[in-house]
Amino acid sequence: MKAITLHKTLALFFAATLMVACEDDAYEFEPKGEALTTAGLVSPANGSSLVLNSGTPEETVTISWNAARSGLGSTPTYTFIAAERTAGSLENPEIEIQANNEGKATSLTLTQQQLDAALAEAGYAAGEMAELMWSIRSSIPTNTSIANPYEIDIQRFGVGIGSINLLSPQSWSELTLSSARANETITINWEAAEVVNGDEVTYEWQAVTRGESFDEPLIVLPSDDYGTANQLTVTQQQLDDLLAEKGYDDSEKADLEWRIKATADGFVSYSAKSFKLSVTRMGGILYRVYLSQPVPEGYNVYVAGALGYFTGTDWQEPGSNPALMLEKESDLVYTITLPFPAEDRTIAHKFAIAPVGGSSWSHGEQHVDPATGNCNNADNRSLQYTEGLEAAYALIGKWENMNALECPEYITFTVTVPETTPADKDVYLAGNFDQVRPELGPWNQPGTDPVLKMNKVGDFTYSLTIPVATVSGNTFPYKYFLATAAAPNWGNGEQKFNAANDGCEGRDNRSATFDQSKVINDVVTVWEGYCPY
Repeated sequence: MKAITLHKTLALFFAATLMVACEDDAYEFEPKGEALTTAGLVSPANGSSLVLNSGTPEETVTISWNAARSGLGSTPTYTFIAAERTAGSLENPEIEIQANNEGKATSLTLTQQQLDAALAEAGYAAGEMAELMWSIRSSIPTNTSIANPYEIDIQRFGVGIGSINLLSPQSWSELTLSSARANETITINWEAAEVVNGDEVTYEWQAVTRGESFDEPLIVLPSDDYGTANQLTVTQQQLDDLLAEKGYDDSEKADLEWRIKATADGFVSYSAKSFKLSVTRMGGILYRVYLSQPVPEGYNVYVAGALGYFTGTDWQEPGSNPALMLEKESDLVYTITLPFPAEDRTIAHKFAIAPVGGSSWSHGEQHVDPATGNCNNADNRSLQYTEGLEAAYALIGKWENMNALECPEYITFTVTVPETTPADKDVYLAGNFDQVRPELGPWNQPGTDPVLKMNKVGDFTYSLTIPVATVSGNTFPYKYFLATAAAPNWGNGEQKFNAANDGCEGRDNRSATFDQSKVINDVVTVWEGYCPY
């Protein structure tokens, strides 16, 4: 029975009055009911596809829409309806399910099991893909409306994969890769998933840059045992190489997000959650050694020192720990990158050579003594590590007890600086030092090359001895500068006074010629930026 409103009652009253007054006139009236708009479909989006997973039957699917509006404020109720896309009709749907809250909510929540049962009742076979159109039928006592439909494909239960729960590394873990532990393994694992109606499951580890979509993973790796194990094992070196391949620099942190993809008989499922993981690429303090002559055949170069913060024991005998062996960059240059300490500290260290397959304390580094020209055993080096220090370079004259090696020619620069020299600045040499040591290169910016940082030998006296590795007769320009490793610059070079205007001005480059071992004594009168006038 249709509801009749007050307005329509009055209209009927007047119509009856007119009929009494004028019985020959005929009138017809059919009440139309309350107006009702259609609901606005929201999700699943038009054109969606859903493969029901028999391995997770209790996992839910939510269908949602925007509310319909009635003309006089009646509260609509809603029904989800669906029909075969090409031959079906939403006027006579194959599936009808009332919305949540006895039809009053603007959503419908179903388990995958319930949705599969509805498809089965509609006549779809197990594993069959139902190509449907779906809509929402809105109803009030006097009217109904059906929204323009969305398309959706839903595949019934067939092969299924159970829930995939991630285990480790725990979300928000941080890993710092180390070249000293390059062969150590990192294990990523997750709970094995149950397979329903299918054979063996295979797994794939996927990682993306945090915040990016998994549609195009940054890294994809099969799990162990050709993808069948519920874990992935990689070495630190392998993971570092992968990050380098993806454009991450040495020591750079990669903020990643990872998940697991599982496949069984063509059915694909993903872990319900993803974990966050930060990985810092291999990096640390770069130790670079400049030699005056090639390493004797049958020997390797090592560093020893207070390095127990990552090796476990300080001052390990050269040759006893392969993680402390330097790599050959050229005949006269060897390098090693050691991990950063956890906090600021002093790292005493020294370089030595040891026979291949053996260890020895007998062949430590020796330095040229400019006073005698002899090579003497060197004191331990002392590296004051603070956060941000990334390089420590060394010049080595020869190796102890290696009689086949002669003490090399050298050139020593000694400079007296003004008393106004700031205590927080270091003195650096810059120039064409590639003329005596080709690997040093020409005119390195002060502060960028630790090997050209001068040693403080007095209150206002600095010295640096460079063992020469080239033939004599080369003339080259040079100059002194103030800088720090943390703030390299060209702005604090040496200047000279200008008596004419009581000021300071730039000075020409100095010049040196290497023809034999020598000591060069210089004086800096004033630094740019520290002129007293």
